[in-house]
Amino acid sequence: AGISSFRQNIWDMGFVVGAKNPGAIALDYVSNNIGAIHDVSITSEDGQGVTGLSMARFYAGPLMLKNLSIHGFQKGIATAAFEYGATIEGLTLSNQTVAGIYNEQQTISIRGLQSSNSVPAVMNLNGFVLLLDGNLTGGAASTTAIYNSGGLYLRNIAQSSYGSTLQDVSLAPPIVRTGTI
Repeated sequence: AGISSFRQNIWDMGFVVGAKNPGAIALDYVSNNIGAIHDVSITSEDGQGVTGLSMARFYAGPLMLKNLSIHGFQKGIATAAFEYGATIEGLTLSNQTVAGIYNEQQTISIRGLQSSNSVPAVMNLNGFVLLLDGNLTGGAASTTAIYNSGGLYLRNIAQSSYGSTLQDVSLAPPIVRTGTI
């Protein structure tokens, strides 16, 4: 906890949250200054868990997530707190019910996001998200792929089935974008 959680590494593992476990957080993770999650799969069997990977405690990062797959849960990844941040490469999200990534105040950098969800792939609430090379599929026509009320940088983001690629309410007037960004 706090700022003394150094070198917390989780590699080559799978986590499965059993059915009928609606309050479950599969992995509550914090690592400071250096730490990583590599080649990990996180699954909610019936999709009812709260969060696959929670990084909501203070001082999470700098850290690296690489080749991470999260299936089910309300939120695939949930972040909070405004200091430090995560670098993410090779992230697959599917079948979340609120958002693939639910980012509150954190700075996160992502390359290689694959999302298959009917809900937003990314909800950025007053944080900063840098997203490169994303393929966001499965969305509903009434939903946006990326919802933003903070800082955002997007490049090479494709989506299908969503009503819009981006809804950015951080600006006045709000901006809505469709198609590939």
